[in-house]
Amino acid sequence: MDNDTRLRMVSLEDALRSTDKIIDLFKDAVQGGLSFPGKNRSFTDTALKIMGLKKEVFETEEALKQRKVIVQATEDRDEDSRLNMDYGKLETYAKGCGLCALSKERKGVLFGSGAHENPVLMVVGFSSSEEDEESGILFSGKSGAFLDAWLRAISLSREKNVYLCNVIKCSARCRDVLPESRIVRSCFPYLKQQINLIKPRAILCLGKTSLEVLMGLRQTNIENNRGKFFFYDMMYPVICTYHPEDVLKDLSLKRAVWADLQKLARYLNLDIVRK
Repeated sequence: MDNDTRLRMVSLEDALRSTDKIIDLFKDAVQGGLSFPGKNRSFTDTALKIMGLKKEVFETEEALKQRKVIVQATEDRDEDSRLNMDYGKLETYAKGCGLCALSKERKGVLFGSGAHENPVLMVVGFSSSEEDEESGILFSGKSGAFLDAWLRAISLSREKNVYLCNVIKCSARCRDVLPESRIVRSCFPYLKQQINLIKPRAILCLGKTSLEVLMGLRQTNIENNRGKFFFYDMMYPVICTYHPEDVLKDLSLKRAVWADLQKLARYLNLDIVRK
């Protein structure tokens, strides 16, 4: 097989994989019964026409049940009172939150820390570490010291111009929780409103799971997504790198983290202290 044929086969395989994902997205949207805002055209009918399928295929009892769940979840999300709270009320509400099972076993709530008024950077992890649980301080212990060193290297600090938080606010270690879990769905409005209120110039996600939650991605590969810029809500630049805990386990990742931090510093026009 010559190189040209091999290249075309690889391109075709990539295209087929992309097509499968698009079809899956169409099916999810059809089951959700979505419509085009402000238009007299059903998203379902349009999707079915493109896919060449009959509507009856999706009108099973299970599909209708899923549609009801999706619609209810959307209504609950849109009416979430947390999205209208100021910072103080939001933090108070979080400390008394009982929306998921973690509220029964947590040692406390680690809502956020650092500069919460227009910081240069917002750092988002996924959940607290064992040291965080014991100390009641976000990003404490060796991983926190690692993070502080990273920030100093690009002229930032948690005391002056960085805000720190996790997706999951309860101080209960749960790094193995899936992004689509009830726990994450219950907690995400807190993060969403934190971003709305704090308005950082950029967001640094530590680890792939926080990126998946924030950007609505599924089963990402951090090697392929670290160091790339995404945009949350079409406003906030987001970049992902390895979590300090992962770097402590594998120090060879330090080089990749430093490359990501330099890219972030250049984007924000920050002085790079260490070269």
